[in-house]
Amino acid sequence: MLIWNIILTIIGVLFLIADFWVCVHKKFSDLMGMGWSVLSILIIMFSIIPGFSSWSRLMDRPECIAVFILFVVILFDAFLISMMISQLSMKNQELAMQVSLLNQENEKILFEIEELKKKPETKL
Repeated sequence: MLIWNIILTIIGVLFLIADFWVCVHKKFSDLMGMGWSVLSILIIMFSIIPGFSSWSRLMDRPECIAVFILFVVILFDAFLISMMISQLSMKNQELAMQVSLLNQENEKILFEIEELKKKPETKL
């Protein structure tokens, strides 16, 4: 059925556009964005290339339509979850850098305190 190929092509294009939009706004890491781009292109290929689109003949049955809708919902949820994981990973990396800087500053302060303790006290 041609309609299912068109629907799947639109879904693939929408995922590709969403992937580019999310990557531009730095909500995906580079690797995650690349993975979703490849998956979107594969979805488009499976709907356009005749050898891969033979699955659309099976879509006449209602249970296949339900499975297709479930597949799209799961794919959308996986996209959102991977976006959240990518954001948390970037925040974790930023926090690790901040902790490192704070530890370095703490060591510097401790070193200065030790130096002050070693100096003899002068009375005014």
